[in-house]
Amino acid sequence: MRRLVFTVQLLAVAFLAASALPAAAQDPTAQDPTAQDPTAQDAGARPAPDAASAQPDVESLVAGLKSKEYSERVLAAEAALEVQDAKLTRPLTKVLTDERYEVRTAAIRALGNRDAEADQKAAAKALAARLSKLSKDQSDEIELLLAVEALGDLARPESIPALVGGLEHDTDPDIADARLKAVAQIPHKDAIEALIKIMSKGRKRANAHQAAHRALRVATGERFGGDPDAWRAWWKDNAKTFDFDAAAARRAEDKERAAEKAERKRKRGEGRKKKDD
Repeated sequence: MRRLVFTVQLLAVAFLAASALPAAAQDPTAQDPTAQDPTAQDAGARPAPDAASAQPDVESLVAGLKSKEYSERVLAAEAALEVQDAKLTRPLTKVLTDERYEVRTAAIRALGNRDAEADQKAAAKALAARLSKLSKDQSDEIELLLAVEALGDLARPESIPALVGGLEHDTDPDIADARLKAVAQIPHKDAIEALIKIMSKGRKRANAHQAAHRALRVATGERFGGDPDAWRAWWKDNAKTFDFDAAAARRAEDKERAAEKAERKRKRGEGRKKKDD
């Protein structure tokens, strides 16, 4: 008798538990309504931010660049690297002469990454002026090379005088190379003519002569050796028809291949280090 009562009690508990379940749980064929509607969102889920909201606020960056606090200026200059807005260009040029090295170099990188033509022109003008001062002071080679690289990235014809003007007979070969390779990035006849002119005068200045030769090969894809007369004759025949866009595309491809090669070399080095460890 006891066993019968106990069995009845178990059946009653099971019945009550089943009746308390929602309909979807009782029917295994029932579907989650949110699964039927792909646009349905979890009420507690936070929507993903769009690209615009992920960007730093431009007004905040401008204020940061003008701040009296060094940490705020350097953070703003670093953040400005990936933000394209005309409001940033002038404040960035102002901090090229900041008392702190980190602020100046971050501003140089950010200015070299401008994409609107008006901003590029203003950035190149400010960087060219800064380069001329760095050339005279000879105070910081790294900052000078960063300015040269930024001018090469901007590739503005107006910066050619500043890039070639600092060359002297005793210019360090690495600096001469950097300056003239930056000139080679500029898709303009003045760039090629400036390189040929430097090469013509470079017999007494070996560093500049050799750097100009290498830069001409980068700029044109041609190979006429170290004879400036051969380059001059070629340019006379080709100046009016030279395809600067095709040359720029070739340089971009060469740069990409070099970056891939460097990455493969880095990975091989890491692999050998792990094996040694």
